[in-house]
Amino acid sequence: MGSLAIDIETASPFREPQHEDFENTDYFELVAVALGYQSSPGDEVETSVLFREGGWETESTATLLERVIEWCDGKEIDRTLTYNGSGFDAIHLRNWASDVDEHGLGSDTRERIDRLFSNHVDLSVPVGERYADQLDYPDFPKFEDACSWEDIETTPTYYSDYDIDEGILENSEIDDNQVEGWHIGTTWGERYVQWIEAGLQEQKSFIELQRLIEDYATADVRPLYELHTALSQEA
Repeated sequence: MGSLAIDIETASPFREPQHEDFENTDYFELVAVALGYQSSPGDEVETSVLFREGGWETESTATLLERVIEWCDGKEIDRTLTYNGSGFDAIHLRNWASDVDEHGLGSDTRERIDRLFSNHVDLSVPVGERYADQLDYPDFPKFEDACSWEDIETTPTYYSDYDIDEGILENSEIDDNQVEGWHIGTTWGERYVQWIEAGLQEQKSFIELQRLIEDYATADVRPLYELHTALSQEA
């Protein structure tokens, strides 16, 4: 019973989304896809974070989606785990795949992405049901809260662990010590692609930013397996 886990990192370089826009792919571009695979319950979880390798053109999106599909090929996938994938990850991956096909840049990309979600388990749904009394509707149960409620350890990502130029951090106007998802969505995802377009991949700050995003994304994938196991048990 192999289980795939998916979590995407995005940027909004052209239009800033409001709360009501988070299911509208026009506001988002794909930066990275974090993947996990567990061949059977209790086995070691294999992880990988695949990054965009070019600018915002559709060709770069097509290349990244193809790499995601290739990573999954040959793996026995009985279910795909996400956290709020029904409201974000699956929606946008499918829409980007359709765009790739419409531009003639892929071979049945949408169909192959659809197959990855043929048995999709969005863990935010059972979390919302189990902990409804702790939520003020329409509040969304945060992933970190869900893990805490189920006594699942998560690994925070701290800026101090990465050798990114201090001036870059200061100019980002992010004051937090710990990396949050919105930091990537509003700042670092776009900065990452700008640096690629400028040919700065060998620079220390680029390498460290990539490592930061990779660590943050991996930390969002690994606990999905423990969360699924916990939620599968009777309350």
